[in-house]
Amino acid sequence: MTIEWKRPIGLLAMSLCLACASQSGTTPKTELAPAKEDANTASENTSPQFAKSEKSVARADLKACRYDGLAVTRGSDADIAEFSERLHGTWVRRATFYGVPMETRSFFHFDMKDRTGTGEAMMIDHVNLGPDDKSDMTGIHISQAEPRVEITEDFEEAVEEGKIPGGELFMPEIVAAHWDIKLTPVDGVDRSQGFKGLRIDMAGDYRGTGHEFPPGGFSFDEQATFFREGDYFVILEPWISPSSGYTEDYLWKHVVLTDGEVDENGNVVSGLRRPTITFVNCKEFFVDRYYKISNATPRPGGLTLAEAWQNMLDLEQLEAVPEVRTR
Repeated sequence: MTIEWKRPIGLLAMSLCLACASQSGTTPKTELAPAKEDANTASENTSPQFAKSEKSVARADLKACRYDGLAVTRGSDADIAEFSERLHGTWVRRATFYGVPMETRSFFHFDMKDRTGTGEAMMIDHVNLGPDDKSDMTGIHISQAEPRVEITEDFEEAVEEGKIPGGELFMPEIVAAHWDIKLTPVDGVDRSQGFKGLRIDMAGDYRGTGHEFPPGGFSFDEQATFFREGDYFVILEPWISPSSGYTEDYLWKHVVLTDGEVDENGNVVSGLRRPTITFVNCKEFFVDRYYKISNATPRPGGLTLAEAWQNMLDLEQLEAVPEVRTR
């Protein structure tokens, strides 16, 4: 017996298939949507003390979904070299699916080359495979301190019969992608206070073990425009995938790249000042957050990202879930 559901597969390889699906692959309609507030009207549940925080365009959680049309308030021109430097390095993932924390083993590498606007990225995510995941995936990091849910035939049968609602979220899966990246400057807009931004274009190759992935995976592009809000980079319009056929509201509505600190050796400082990239999908109530753990140029197994990706394809490491032991 196999329970399948559509796990996110957009960016970063994680957002294009958010809703649980039947074995036929259909996606149920989301009936509940966050309440919308005018950008100039504070929520009645907001303390006046924190009104500016609640309505910041740089807010990176589901409460940001309450407001449309928020604008930059502390703008400056976006710089490609600075943006590249922030992305460059290794990140690990923490995610919630519909508010449920997931046990994951993942890495997300950016190699932004000479910081002039070109680079590549690679992401591998093992979901609910836990310490019994014995596959040799160079560069994997523990990124969510959640215990793995033991998957047995009895568990799968109980989920299928509706005895463990939401249990399908814990089915083991691998999702992966490699992107070629290009950054280009763009003119300012009214909501950026006229300050210039930058566009990121990501041409991706996507692989995974879910039924939504055809043999050999698929390719499409992703695109977003970032502006400065204080020390943060934010998007003012949804992250899109022009070639995928998905509508704007199916991808990320809010994406925030924060600043961070390093010590005298160039190591990333932990805590609240650790750099983060957060992706918020308001349609499916999904938050995906990555924490930076290294500024070093990623060389998994001593290989470039393109070489490491091809090596995993050649070894067919992205085509099947590794054996997961059960009690």
